Amino acid sequence: MEANNVLLYGAEQCHKTQFYLDFLKEKKVAFSFFDVTKNFEKEQELRALFASGKANFPTFLIGHKRLRNPKIGLLEKWLNRAEAANYETPNTPKYDSAAFQFTCGIVKKNGDVSDLIEYWR
Repeated sequence: MEANNVLLYGAEQCHKTQFYLDFLKEKKVAFSFFDVTKNFEKEQELRALFASGKANFPTFLIGHKRLRNPKIGLLEKWLNRAEAANYETPNTPKYDSAAFQFTCGIVKKNGDVSDLIEYWR
């Protein structure tokens, strides 16, 4: 499944890229992967992310955040932020007297893929 808010630039033959691919698939995160050794246009996109112009991979682009070879904890942090960014401002909380609880009407933005994302604790 393609996702516009989680992009991974890398190479299929790279062991670090394979680690991230396996990790994202295991956690069922919706993402798009671009093999920069096979796609010149995506290689140029990756180079444009760095002032040096180097094709540094593996590199994630999560929203506007660039992460090069991140530790899992940092990756998890930004994946959680990407999910939160898929929600519009919550509606005014409402009190449900039958259930004795407040609810907040959260409305997802168009193109939200967060239902496809599972997070680990």
